[in-house]
Amino acid sequence: MATSANVIEYRILNKEGEQVGSHRQHMMCSTCNDNLEKFQPYEDFIIQPWGYDEEEDEWEGDRYNLKEWLLKHPAEITHKKFNVDDEVRVFIKGVIGVSKNRRVDGIVKEVKKGLWLNEYLVELETGEVIECDQHKVLPK
Repeated sequence: MATSANVIEYRILNKEGEQVGSHRQHMMCSTCNDNLEKFQPYEDFIIQPWGYDEEEDEWEGDRYNLKEWLLKHPAEITHKKFNVDDEVRVFIKGVIGVSKNRRVDGIVKEVKKGLWLNEYLVELETGEVIECDQHKVLPK
């Protein structure tokens, strides 16, 4: 049983070191950490990467506090739906050579049902109101 080179598997451990869940990240996809929210408070859990090498021997990576790991590996997308007045973080893509990609805090002012995804009017902390789709909005 081999794991794909494009997938990282993680074990979620409690303070006693017992496995209480798992997480999977596809390297070719945007990061989504929605399934890790059930492991709260985050500081009470450990995340550990693991997999199989070419000889199908299991390997284990270092263990990290889940809260610290989430700060270093923030989500790029979420499947959550937001409501008016929810505090969110919006991903704003920069223009190459002009500005950087950044995340800006804001408040949802309006929710529009799109054909496939919700669209949101978000008032940014700067006062600017922008329209963005579901994949650009994250929980704050």
